[in-house]
Amino acid sequence: MFAIFNNFIAKLVAIIGLIFVISGIYPKFTGIIHAYITYSFLSYCDVIDGGDHLASNLTLLLIPITLLDNSKNHWLKNGLLYRKNYYLKLIQKTFYTLIHIQVCSVYLHAFVGKLFIDEWLNGTAAYYWLTNKYFGVHVMFTDLTVKILSNEFVTTFVTWGTLLLEFALASFIFVSRKSLKRRFLLFIIAILFHFCIFIFHGLASFFMVMFAAATIYLIPKNINYQVNFKS
Repeated sequence: MFAIFNNFIAKLVAIIGLIFVISGIYPKFTGIIHAYITYSFLSYCDVIDGGDHLASNLTLLLIPITLLDNSKNHWLKNGLLYRKNYYLKLIQKTFYTLIHIQVCSVYLHAFVGKLFIDEWLNGTAAYYWLTNKYFGVHVMFTDLTVKILSNEFVTTFVTWGTLLLEFALASFIFVSRKSLKRRFLLFIIAILFHFCIFIFHGLASFFMVMFAAATIYLIPKNINYQVNFKS
């Protein structure tokens, strides 16, 4: 009974902390809170996926960046300390680069790992994954999925298309940040890809983590998305 009460309190504190993070209040402090919560979840949750590991890593790498933000709310006009200081700007760029390398490595690892599996190379992996009893689509969609993937062209397209997309996402770390159209196009494709994983495999938390990771990785940081609550 005591353990159940402790778990409830821990969840309640985490929810309140994340509400503060979402609200954007004092990012200098909420960045640390965010990292602590994601690490705690990773450490103590019984069932985790790759998204939980990535969330913990990214929020940890974001701490030096949020510490350099003096604004009262990150949705309003920024008070970024590194804008007028060379050394602080170097810190900011370093940790943004580390974040990009982390996200790039996720896609690169996913791509390279599949190259050693025969089903991915011969174009049939999509059929086996989507019709899998435990990891595939919901049982009510199984018959429809089997009919669609029985077409060799469709199965091959989905399988090799996944490989191509993961390679493209990994390689985009070398694409200029000024290539806005290509970055936004790939961002939309990446989000649709992860949304399909969410729909077919039920990985909701993984989708949200990859949505955030793709945003940091593909959307240039020098674009100011400021929300004006006064208008």
